[in-house]
Amino acid sequence: MALARDWPATVPYLFRNQYRWREADTMTGTSPASSSATPGPIIAVHNNTVAHRYEITVGDEVAGYAEYVMSDRIVFPHTVIDTAFEGQGLAGQLVAAALDDARTLNKTVVATCSFVAGYIERHPHYADLLKQR
Repeated sequence: MALARDWPATVPYLFRNQYRWREADTMTGTSPASSSATPGPIIAVHNNTVAHRYEITVGDEVAGYAEYVMSDRIVFPHTVIDTAFEGQGLAGQLVAAALDDARTLNKTVVATCSFVAGYIERHPHYADLLKQR
């Protein structure tokens, strides 16, 4: 049986190729689905194909992005999180969603961005996506 304290700080949801998280109630440690408190803002990641970047939003604000160049592979040259949103784990959520999308698209990844490269190193289940040189 899962206890309320076992819920992570954020709970992921997937809706039509968008990753969404709703912050858990940090006071009680309960998930949004079981919490009677008003939930926090929705955190979502989507692919902005016009700007060639994955964007993470908190509510209606773009909190950060991971730029990419896509061909037969996806190159991630740069990741940015707005200073107002730093320290909340958003960069990791953003990169995880982008890498999951790369896997869905059956693309290999070139991680020229140091954050993306470090993320893959810390999460070896993404290592199979790396472009072999």
